[in-house]
Amino acid sequence: MFNWKKEHLLITLAVLFILTFSSWIMIYSAALEPRILGAFLLLLAFVKVQLIISQYMELNKAIPIVQIAFWVWTTGTCAMSVTMYLL
Repeated sequence: MFNWKKEHLLITLAVLFILTFSSWIMIYSAALEPRILGAFLLLLAFVKVQLIISQYMELNKAIPIVQIAFWVWTTGTCAMSVTMYLL
């Protein structure tokens, strides 16, 4: 039998690795404008923050209001950061 908790954490770790590796690849090989690339990398960083806090800091076990508050905070901070970076 598989331990779903352990499998789920390994899948999250694999996704984090893929996101990190793809961001390194994009820095050196993407033919995007530097501002667009920077904004996209910033967006990837917020996705990684959400994954880490949700899975490894066990936000998924918190009460729903805490989960909603964190999602709103993460989304708002990401939107403001990307917007300010592009301006």
